[in-house]
Formats: sequence, C-alpha cells, structure tokens
Amino acid sequence: MLLAVVTAVVFDYGGVLSQPPYAGIVRHEAALGLPPDTLRQFLREGHPVYDEFLTGRLPGRDFMKAIGAHVEEAYGIRLDLGAVAAAMAFDVEPRMIALLHELHGTVKLGILTNNVKEAAWRDQVPVELVDVIVDSSAVGLRKPDPRIYEQLLAEMQVAAEEIVYFDDLEENLPPARALGIVAFHFRDADECRRQLADVGVL
Repeated sequence: MLLAVVTAVVFDYGGVLSQPPYAGIVRHEAALGLPPDTLRQFLREGHPVYDEFLTGRLPGRDFMKAIGAHVEEAYGIRLDLGAVAAAMAFDVEPRMIALLHELHGTVKLGILTNNVKEAAWRDQVPVELVDVIVDSSAVGLRKPDPRIYEQLLAEMQVAAEEIVYFDDLEENLPPARALGIVAFHFRDADECRRQLADVGVL
C-alpha cells in the first residue's frame, strides 16, 4: 500500500505517449536489404553517437551523416537520409493523449523524455496540459542517468513518493525508484489506466 497520496503523474514520450518507436526504421532497413539492426543500432541508448544526439551535443545533420557514412562504408549503399529520418518518426498514441486530457486538472503532469532538439513531438502532444517537461536534449542528461530524475524532482516540486512514473524501458525505472518515485513499466494504455486506478488516481 502506498503511504503517500499520488499528486503527480509523469510519462515517458517514446513508446508511452507515442506508439512503439523504431518499428519504421526496422522496416526501412529490411526494405533496403540491410542486415537486421544496421540502422536500429544507432538508435539504441548507450550508443555513443546517439547519446551525444540525445543530450544536444550533436546536431541532427551530423547524426544522420554518421549513419550514412557507416552504411556506405560497410555495405556500399548510399542512403537517402531524408527517407531514414522519416522512418524514424512515430505517431502519438491516441488513448494516452486522451488520458492526458482526463488527468489534466486532477494531478500535476510531467513528461520525462530522452529526445532530440530537432524532434517535432511537441507539435503532436498537447503540451499545454503538462506542467513540467524534462527533455534530455535540453538539460544535457539522459535516462537512466540518476541526475535527470533529480532534475525532474526539482522541477516538479513534489515529493518523490507522490509521483507515479511510466516508462516503456525497464532500465529507466531503477534510478527513479531509488529516489522514491513509484515507477511502472509501461506496456499499454489499458494496463496504465489500471495501475493509475490502483494508486488512487483514476
């Protein structure tokens, strides 16, 4: 049983407020006849080039050039980088956007995302409903670095045990829990709603 009343809910963006990421890039590499993971490896957290991209130290153009140079050198294929960028895009999850609207005004809302400066995700999410956005490319830190969760707490101005957090990557949960945040592994919108009901939010 939770000892604190939940007063804030924080969501990851990719794979939580959005539909599952990277499906498009996997399809694109298959269509090009590239071995599995050729392109996807560049989008895996922990890849040094991707880490620099996520924390705002590497411009999007240079990130795409690094992918293109690797593929051309390894496989002799000259990529259409615009097509690769388009394949990286993913849409919001309508049920989760509806949930944001439902929660607005009942709890404090936050988004904690590993993202890039060039991403247009804020145009797809009703950010006016959200009280705090902590974006890796803006703060120069990325999950699961414990410091980005400390940044979240500082900006939310809510006790850690009053926050429920959802992320689709399990490796991003332990640092949040270490600070006292109630962190759930996100699987789908229906389970998310059940978990929010269990903690008394819905």
